[in-house]
Amino acid sequence: MFMDERAFFEKRRRDLRLKFYAAAGATGLILVFGFAIITQSAFFQIKEISIIGVDDAKKPAILSQIIAKKQSIYPARYLGYGNILLWSDGKIDLDIPQILEGSIGSDFSEKRIVIYIKEKVRALIWCGASGGCFWIGTDGVAIEEAPATAGSLVNLVNSSANISIGGKILSGGKFENLIKILGILKKAQLTASNMVATPEELVIFMPPGVKIYFNLNLDPAFTVIVLDKLRSVGKLQNLSYIDFRIENKAYYK
Repeated sequence: MFMDERAFFEKRRRDLRLKFYAAAGATGLILVFGFAIITQSAFFQIKEISIIGVDDAKKPAILSQIIAKKQSIYPARYLGYGNILLWSDGKIDLDIPQILEGSIGSDFSEKRIVIYIKEKVRALIWCGASGGCFWIGTDGVAIEEAPATAGSLVNLVNSSANISIGGKILSGGKFENLIKILGILKKAQLTASNMVATPEELVIFMPPGVKIYFNLNLDPAFTVIVLDKLRSVGKLQNLSYIDFRIENKAYYK
């Protein structure tokens, strides 16, 4: 009787081991099969990637950077960047001077990826001593090459300093003050024939020969009243210069 019970339990253990191995084998096959479907099947492969918000010339650089970011993700080693499972919706960080922000939207049913791009607003043109001119974004960073032309809708500032794409033209709050100065001139309907910037100052040349000096370290709000008064009494065009380089003071001749 004792031998029969031992044989029974031995057989039961063998059966349990066989069931375990069978289950493990089946699970392994399912995982391998599932992995093959995810990595190799066309079901998960992207059919189309489109970029909206920029001209065609900028799209290759944007797509190249995004793909590089996707390929750096560990699962991409097995899935490939063309697998839609790697493309989650949401914002993306792009190290491209012209780009303000970007985001990704995916359509799983259509296997389609849409990349939405918003470019930086062009604030002005900045020309360096070497003759190179660049569009400057509202963050003060040179975003792309620009023509050396100015007009009623475009402010062009000349400088002795040279910059390159991605470089910031002024440090600290100086760029913010520069933008304020340009806004004051526009509001006062004053047209500059030339604008020259140094690291600390901005000189506005107005016809027929008036120079206006601004200190880029100072908020120019105090200059508004002075300019309005000089213009209202008809003295502005007859001056040789106006100096706003000392806070809350104006000197003119």
